[in-house]
Amino acid sequence: MTEATKKVVLRLKEAKEQKQMTCQDIVDLCEAQNEAVSLSTVRRIFAKSSEDGPDCRPYTINAIFRAVIGTEDVELTAAEEAALTDTEKEVFTENAALKAVVEMRDITIAEQQQQIETLQQKITELETTISTLNIRLDTTTDIIRMAMESLGKGSSHS
Repeated sequence: MTEATKKVVLRLKEAKEQKQMTCQDIVDLCEAQNEAVSLSTVRRIFAKSSEDGPDCRPYTINAIFRAVIGTEDVELTAAEEAALTDTEKEVFTENAALKAVVEMRDITIAEQQQQIETLQQKITELETTISTLNIRLDTTTDIIRMAMESLGKGSSHS
């Protein structure tokens, strides 16, 4: 886990405790935001020494951040920004970075889904072409076979 992510997790733990939230509350809030985070993942993140534990996906931390802290697009006045501690500034910076990673992933996924749809259309077109060619091959083979049989019958009578 990166140093910045560790700080985000510590901030999340503080906010969770201040707001007296349960892990289930966080899961419910994530779900209300149409973001799936399992209860076991939330419990793992909020475990006592989780900031030294395994890495979590940026999407997961970002979803939990929005559920616990509030909003991902916090607009601060100059005075509010000046009053932030270094850790809080890093939390906002890390959250912005996590959001950017998630957005890039979403774009990549959308592009890949479009590529899959295009490839599926091409596969369907190729299958249709192959089917048409097979019909033509069968028809041509039948015509040649009938012609050969006809020639064979005609030459045996002479």
